[in-house]
Amino acid sequence: MYPPITPLEPRRHFAAGSVDSTFGDAGKLLAEFDPPLIPAGISVLPDGRTLVAARPSESSRDGFRLLRLTRSGEIDSTFSPDKIDFGVSSAVSAMASTLDGKFVLAGSAGSGDARETAVARFNVDGSLDSTFGDGGTLLINVPNRNGGAGIVLFDQIGRILIGTDNAVVRLTGAGRLDKTFSGDGIATFDSGLSSNFVQSIFVDNANKIWAAPQTSGRSAQTLLIRLTESGQLDSSFSGDGKTYISGGNPTDPQIAKLPNGTALLANIGGFGDAVTLRRITADGAVDSTFGSSGVTRIVIPGERPSSPKFAVVPPAFYQLGNAAQIAIGGFVTNSSTNDNDAFVVRLNADGSVDKRFGQAGVAVVDLAGNDSADAIGIGPDGRILVASLSFTQTNSDFDYRFAAARIDGTDVVPSATITRTGTLLVQGSERDESIVLRDTDEMVTVSIDGFISTFANSAVKRIAVRAGGGRD
Repeated sequence: MYPPITPLEPRRHFAAGSVDSTFGDAGKLLAEFDPPLIPAGISVLPDGRTLVAARPSESSRDGFRLLRLTRSGEIDSTFSPDKIDFGVSSAVSAMASTLDGKFVLAGSAGSGDARETAVARFNVDGSLDSTFGDGGTLLINVPNRNGGAGIVLFDQIGRILIGTDNAVVRLTGAGRLDKTFSGDGIATFDSGLSSNFVQSIFVDNANKIWAAPQTSGRSAQTLLIRLTESGQLDSSFSGDGKTYISGGNPTDPQIAKLPNGTALLANIGGFGDAVTLRRITADGAVDSTFGSSGVTRIVIPGERPSSPKFAVVPPAFYQLGNAAQIAIGGFVTNSSTNDNDAFVVRLNADGSVDKRFGQAGVAVVDLAGNDSADAIGIGPDGRILVASLSFTQTNSDFDYRFAAARIDGTDVVPSATITRTGTLLVQGSERDESIVLRDTDEMVTVSIDGFISTFANSAVKRIAVRAGGGRD
């Protein structure tokens, strides 16, 4: 008779960043639309289905499209969301989901000087939420700014934040400009640079708003903005609420929330073949203890990586013990085929690279020829979904397809197995855990990643298991 083993939760062992073969056809979803659709945002629902916001590749009054993918990676033909017509051409560019299953799409409507920021909120069944804005939609005119949306997200109490040209907009949960934010719901800033379209935002635990505008006109310096909850530039951040970070390409900055009031900044380049990460302290300085002299350089196999995008697990998923809280997606030129392939980098919660994922933290995926990795999302099980408008070219003919793949996040395996000889084999875990053995009158041998201990004589033993395997 072998001794009893205290049950553990199912242990999660991440695969090596490989394509999930249970998704779509052999791991990929390829679909044709007329006109072709460009993915603009991904939200993986708690039940495993996926919402994808998309816009047509040509000007259209039906520019806010919404697709739903089944758990197995097929277009859900039963999903028929309401169509939106702002009366002018429109284009969705960002999406965010709420904890109660609703989701918001943001983008632009109109053209030229008449272009406005457009927003719509849907219920989980795809119907417009009539309690939001004007029957489910809202148009916002930011004075002296171009309309549009680089990002949309929710803060801790359900208010909606939108990054636009030289400004951050905040809406109430009812879809109205929040007058407690900068007086009119619109916080503007002026850096003296051009093209300051806010690409990335997060709200820290003190309800301060970090924003990273896309900039040009200042060589290899990324501008970061921090606003107070009331929408004013935060003077405790680099003295005036603005800081310039040297190194990397400032045209596609991405930021994400880290513990202890810090932030993670991601840029392409400075090195040409890498994504660079920097940890920014609460007062706006580069943390020199992070990486090598303040910089972590992630080499992407191939040439000229482009267009990084952060995906952060929604707060509702944290309770599931998901370790893949942050991922970066983009595309890179395959030096062998000269086509662009999608890449994904997985990070730990502290911003360090998760070396257990792919090759040294990086997975490169050929979706369908030339890929652009337009949107990325993380599911509650840690699997990462990337979507693209991809194309192949034959002479002067182009074949465009909506393409998506799911990158393996976790395989659920038994927590432990006891053999006929009395050896307990323990699978590596994503979290620090312990195993309790209660041995009555027999001897049991425990093998954890090659470390062997033998217990006997009615002992009660606790074995600490490190995240990823091995014993402490």
